[in-house]
Amino acid sequence: MMTPDRLKLPGCRQQRLAGEALLRAGWLLWRMEQEMRWLIRLLEVLDRVFRVCVGGVPLGQPWEQRCWALAIGLTRGYQVYAALWHLATGAETMRELQAAAARVRQQVMQVPPAA
Repeated sequence: MMTPDRLKLPGCRQQRLAGEALLRAGWLLWRMEQEMRWLIRLLEVLDRVFRVCVGGVPLGQPWEQRCWALAIGLTRGYQVYAALWHLATGAETMRELQAAAARVRQQVMQVPPAA
């Protein structure tokens, strides 16, 4: 995990702000793991989940709904990544993101796919 001395926070309240930044960084890493899991679920889910009807009339094709959901999920993931990068840049952040991706990959491989 990132240490307070590695964060660049100006001012006399640096110690308190550094602790808050570490909490935010931890939350952002957790949020990034959740976004990765969500994207994997979107890729694995069946097309019938994406069948949207308004007043009994189908609204687009399931693959279109999936594409919109993936676009929104990727955008949210990028926003979390950008916030994390803005908070603490460097090689340590990349290592933590890679570790998060490895945890998600391991958890996904242990769970059998939805039938």
